[in-house]
Amino acid sequence: MSVKNEAAFPEVFTDYYEATGRYDIYSAGGMTLRQWYKGQAIKGLLGNPGGPIQANDKSGWGYCACTRREVVDEASLIADILLAEDAKFAAREAKHE
Repeated sequence: MSVKNEAAFPEVFTDYYEATGRYDIYSAGGMTLRQWYKGQAIKGLLGNPGGPIQANDKSGWGYCACTRREVVDEASLIADILLAEDAKFAAREAKHE
């Protein structure tokens, strides 16, 4: 099963056709779901004093228990796991429809 990385917050557009009196509604662009998941993971990692960013009275990356790259790599891994779990859930839901 492929993992979907659709837009999390797409811009919505509408077109009105006078001849038919119908609207077409479509979306495009926006942040991808993976990008949004990554941002949420980074917020969690940076906001957890017991996690990779250890709480102390210092400031700056030199006083952390990890590097910037490690935070980004971990957030990417979390985002990919979330997308894979979303795909599994969607497959289970589709079987029950």
